[in-house]
Amino acid sequence: SATKTSSPSSSPTSPLTNSTQTQFTPISSATDNFEGENPLPWILGNPPQWTIDSTVSIQGENSIRNLPPIGNGATSDLSLRIDLPTSALIRCEAKVDIHMPFDSFEYLIDGEKRAVMTSNKPGWTSVVTGVSPGEHTVVFRVKNADMVPPIPRLEDRFGTGFVWLDMCMISPVSTR
Repeated sequence: SATKTSSPSSSPTSPLTNSTQTQFTPISSATDNFEGENPLPWILGNPPQWTIDSTVSIQGENSIRNLPPIGNGATSDLSLRIDLPTSALIRCEAKVDIHMPFDSFEYLIDGEKRAVMTSNKPGWTSVVTGVSPGEHTVVFRVKNADMVPPIPRLEDRFGTGFVWLDMCMISPVSTR
């Protein structure tokens, strides 16, 4: 059984493998709750830009959270390179605690922005998009503003700059 810690974990023993692959992974369906099964080949960046967090989750003990990007316009990307045999839905539950003019959260499929969030949301929200069969690069991105905001960041108003993802799934869509 796993030992639960009370602080975010980024140790080498965290239940996540940073894929360094450049190939597309064939996947027809999978659910990743970040509890150690690691069915999705997440690319965390080099050095890693996302980490397992054992203090916030929608289900189970863990989620994955961005590490703060450093610098104007900097990003923290969490990516997947997948090869789908059929059309599919990609869905994650997200706790979004970002706010412009400081930062934003977006997700992209093959470089195309599917959604951008610019303010913090209470609780968890579903991030869902459909994708066609074939090879795709999926990116969840936290992006700093391009310039230093002229006001101080008050966390209760403008958030912490973090996004947590949990219960990420890829599920085939019937095309009948």
